[in-house]
Amino acid sequence: MPSVRSHIRATNLGRRVSVIPLRECGEPLLDVRRHGLHVGDRRSDEAAAYTHVRRGVLTRLLHAHSLLPIGVQLLVVDGFRPPALQRR
Repeated sequence: MPSVRSHIRATNLGRRVSVIPLRECGEPLLDVRRHGLHVGDRRSDEAAAYTHVRRGVLTRLLHAHSLLPIGVQLLVVDGFRPPALQRR
């Protein structure tokens, strides 16, 4: 069970992160399913935005996946979150 101190630190970090302005970086979004990665549907949305990540993120995920032992797979739970969802 997390301590009160760790909860306070996480809350403070959340506040600091939430003040970072949202900016489009221009890097394309790619569907991880088309590259053999598995996705969970716990956070699914109608547009399947959650299955998309920036190209650089996909590259790093595929590299990490290639280092896993046979039979072990990554599960992408939450990829792209549209700005409207991020603001909630």
